[in-house]
Amino acid sequence: MTNPWSGKVTLSTNGQVTKATYSCNSGYTLTGVTDRTCLADGNWDGTESTCSEVSTSVSTTESTESHNEKINSALLAATVAVSSVLGVVVVAVIVVLVLYIRRRHGNSARETSAYTESIPQHVYVNRAAEQNPDDHDYLQMTTREYSSVSVLV
Repeated sequence: MTNPWSGKVTLSTNGQVTKATYSCNSGYTLTGVTDRTCLADGNWDGTESTCSEVSTSVSTTESTESHNEKINSALLAATVAVSSVLGVVVVAVIVVLVLYIRRRHGNSARETSAYTESIPQHVYVNRAAEQNPDDHDYLQMTTREYSSVSVLV
């Protein structure tokens, strides 16, 4: 009985039966039976066991999968962060535009209102009698008294 490569065989007896027990060094796994018994004719039952190096391809695959999961998690986190920032920026731009338009519209309405209130009422002439009934522009400003009138909008 010889020791397998990267392992050993331990012999034990109870006085009647001799037994061989196989074991392997760390990093190796046993292929075959753990125990063999010596027969009455002096031969051993079964076949010799061997020690094989533990396959690292499984741990490499697991390591690669774990690494890929970490990368995917990081990409997901980055995507969520960028999306959140872009969402906040879009909302801020919309709010600024709405406030700008409201302010501009409010200023325009005040300027137009102040301007029209300062024009004497006799400037507007009711032209309803002279207009075609299909024409809905009944109030017109005379251009005689004010040759250039500009309204800020």
